[in-house]
Amino acid sequence: SNKAILVGIGVSNRDQIFLENLNRFNTGERYKLIANNVFEFVHKIELLELPKIGYGIDNYNQLYKNWGEDFWRVRQV
Repeated sequence: SNKAILVGIGVSNRDQIFLENLNRFNTGERYKLIANNVFEFVHKIELLELPKIGYGIDNYNQLYKNWGEDFWRVRQV
């Protein structure tokens, strides 16, 4: 997704946490303020358990490659 998390070091943005979006199709702001300090940022972090990762795959253990292949296969359970 080409995104970076940045910490401000200037006088006006010291300790603020920003999300940088370098997506070439992005027409919005390049930097988005997501927290005023690292403590607020850590407090906002959430872990989400998704029911499936998509494309009919239940978990990453189903993915594999054969020797010499440059693509992933899905092991049927």
